[in-house]
Amino acid sequence: MWIILSLALGSPPPWTPSPDEAALLQVLSLRDGTPSCGELVSMVPDPTTSLLHIVDNVTMPPWAPMRAAICLIDKKEAEIEPQLREWVTQPQKLGLAKLVLRRAHTLNPTRAKTLSELSLTSENRDTARQILSVSPDPILRQLVKQ
Repeated sequence: MWIILSLALGSPPPWTPSPDEAALLQVLSLRDGTPSCGELVSMVPDPTTSLLHIVDNVTMPPWAPMRAAICLIDKKEAEIEPQLREWVTQPQKLGLAKLVLRRAHTLNPTRAKTLSELSLTSENRDTARQILSVSPDPILRQLVKQ
């Protein structure tokens, strides 16, 4: 019934984690002692898709999707550029925007600049200005002054 209703309304059916994704989510949900991103991405056959599912669908505990997002930013930056663009521009993704912008200095410099510029012209611009004004990257700090 849910699938028929979802298709009729144009929304995807709810995400059901695979056994590997459920194990990954359990590890991401630990309060302390989360394995490294390298270890996390080795837990599932398609880490990018699995981590994105967690970011998009999991709300509790709140640190689980944020840890998934950190691993995506740190390990899969090029693969998730469309999502990064969405995260820094969509007001409903403000927590993810903050995460990306605080880590922008660790990204590919061209990508970091593009994402920062996008965020500065989005509804998230005030937050972007605050974060980028104290970035360790002088190029990103300069964008705020333009």
